[in-house]
Order: sequence, then structure tokens, then C-alpha cells
Amino acid sequence: MKVRQLKEVIMEHFGTTNWSEFSSRFWRDSDKIPDFHGQPDHQLKFKLPYYASEHPLIPSIEEINRVMDENPMHPFNWDIYGNPSGMRRHNVCRIGPCLIKRDGVKQSALVHEVENMLYLQEHSKVRTAKVYAFFSDSKRYYLVTEFLEGKMLLDGFEPLDKPTRDIISSKLAEQLQLLRATPSPGYYGRVNGQPFDPMFPGMETNFRNFYGLFYHYDDLLTAMYRGAEVRMALCTRDNYLEEQVKFLTDFKPILGATKDPKPVLTFRDIKRANMLLNSVRDSSGNIVDWTVTLVDWHMLEWLPGWAQAVCIEWHYAQSKKPNILHHMKILLESLGDDSTKECDFLFDGGRVGYYIC
Repeated sequence: MKVRQLKEVIMEHFGTTNWSEFSSRFWRDSDKIPDFHGQPDHQLKFKLPYYASEHPLIPSIEEINRVMDENPMHPFNWDIYGNPSGMRRHNVCRIGPCLIKRDGVKQSALVHEVENMLYLQEHSKVRTAKVYAFFSDSKRYYLVTEFLEGKMLLDGFEPLDKPTRDIISSKLAEQLQLLRATPSPGYYGRVNGQPFDPMFPGMETNFRNFYGLFYHYDDLLTAMYRGAEVRMALCTRDNYLEEQVKFLTDFKPILGATKDPKPVLTFRDIKRANMLLNSVRDSSGNIVDWTVTLVDWHMLEWLPGWAQAVCIEWHYAQSKKPNILHHMKILLESLGDDSTKECDFLFDGGRVGYYIC
């Protein structure tokens, strides 16, 4: 495939050949994603407010906002977006047996998260916190779930001895296997027959349209390739760099040769801040087992099998700590597919401006 000139790419998506104007429009338009409520065919596949058939007493909006503002919870020094404490830090709190998250109604993350969690609870055996309620006022969404005791792997993993770390890595691997075993609907996109969002990394162009659904692997790769053209244009100016041209030239030949492109559920945000570990103790208080639960489910899509491996490498491969690299190795081996070529290619892609995580 012949690589297009950079000016041709930015003209198609942004109506200009001026790089500075293109760059300004890209970052400006990324904050003007189509109105969430203006996509009835794509979003909110359940009615608001949502309440589970069984749930504890749900705090009022007034109580939630008071606790959020007076005593915000910094879950293990990270917020629900994986950012260090400080950014968006008044978005999470605990009230009794409930963990509560809130976000503006113009944001999609909480809606994605509750949809994904409800889907998993119905269709998958992967472990999640129970969803108790989801509702809104004129300004914010509120998600109420079961509060899970435990420590994030970010803090609780490295102090443990190697046999225990290996057990925990294996427990996490089991959760990924259960996730991937969720029956596939035969398309690439979000759960409940929904397309990828305009800001999905790896496909984002001008943020005006949703992407998919894709029922054919080559159609998915075409959308990703178009996203790669735009992302790489941001990382240069007059034209693509030599290594970017090579990446775009190799994009479809390498990814198109994958052995099994079947869509599987993929947890993209697989950093250690989104993994909760807890010990299981016997009647004497001795630790006899461990559980691992994935949290923060807003980045979940039906993607090719290699995508999970790419996201694992993206979050762990740059570590210089042997125990973290060994943890990564256990996770990769558990996926059952050899995605070395795809991982090598897309991990290098991050160096030239392209990523999917």
C-alpha cells in the first residue's frame, strides 16, 4: 500500500494543509465529542435510573456530594482514570458498603463502565464488583457499586515473596482467560452492539464519527490505519518521517497476517492500579489463597486477540524490575496465542506516534 502524503491526510479529515492549523483543530475538536445523549442508537442501552434487584441502602445525591467534597477517597493514591491524586480527585468516595463514582454528564467513562459491568455480570464469569445503582442529576452521573476490600497491585504486589507473586499473577491470568472466553458476538466494537467511540485510541481522526461496528477484520484494520495516519501526522510536520512511512507500509501486511483475528473482550487499561488483590484466610487467620479483581471497566471492547497482549506489553514492558517483567510474562503466556509479531510491531508503533491503549 502506498503511503499518502501528510497534507492529503490532514486535508481529508480537517480541511486544511497547514500543519499548525491541523494540530490546533485536532486538540480543540477532541473536547467536542458528539453529545452523548445525541446518540440514542449507540449509547445508554438501559434506562436511567438503574437499580439492581437487590442492593443496600443507596445514599442520596446530597449525601454523596457532601462526602465527595468533604472527604474524597483517593483509591490507593489513584483516581478512577488512573491519574495520580490531585486530578479529578473528588470523583470517588465510600459510604458504608458502597463505592461511589461521579462524573459530568458530558463524559462517557462512567456510562461505559456500568454498561460493561452489567454485560459481564450477565454474559461472563469474570469477577467484578456488583453494580447497585446508576443515576444522574442535571450535572453528573453517579455509579454505585459494591465496595471491595483489598489492595491495588500497584502497592501490594512487589513487597510479597516470589511464590506469592506468581500465585497472584496466575489468578489475574485466570481472570483474563475468563474474560476472553466470553461468547463473541462476531463483531469488533463495544458491548451491546455499539461502535467504537470517536476518541478510541488507534482510530481517532477528527472526533466527528463513531467507528464500526466492524464485522470483517480488514475493515477494522482500515479504520486503525486511518487513525495511524492522523496520529503520526501529529508527531511530525511537513511530511511523515522515514520510520513512520515504514510503519504505515507494514501496518496491514503484519497485522493482516495474524493467525486468529476472532473478536475477544479486551481490558485495555490493564495497569496495576486497576487490579485489586485480597487474601483468603482460614478460620485461624492463615492465608490459604488469593483473589484478584479487575476494576475500572470503562476501557473494554471486542478486539482481535492480539490486542490484549499489546496492552499488557504497553503497560509493563518498559519496566526495569525483573519481578514486573516476570508478571508480564505470566500474563502473556496465559492468553494462549503467540502475538509476538503484533506486539513488537505495535510497541514500536508507540515510538513513532501510534498506540491503542
